[in-house]
Amino acid sequence: MGVPIIHDIFPRLYIFGIVGLLIVGPISIYAGLYHIKRTGAYSAEASVLTESNPNVYTAIPGKEREVFLPLMVLTAKGLAKVM
Repeated sequence: MGVPIIHDIFPRLYIFGIVGLLIVGPISIYAGLYHIKRTGAYSAEASVLTESNPNVYTAIPGKEREVFLPLMVLTAKGLAKVM
């Protein structure tokens, strides 16, 4: 059952998983970075926002704007009160 060559290289499934994570993880990161660098709209928008205000934070509509942003504000106010 299965391919004997692969079974000889990876006798256990967890070894295959570890090797897969070590190879696929960095490849995925570099592919994502390449995609972001290749997309001109993202880099143009990021440079304009950074030049206009380096402390800008834009909340994406949806879950981020309705949940995460108010939670971050409450956390910052709580930390300021504690300090």
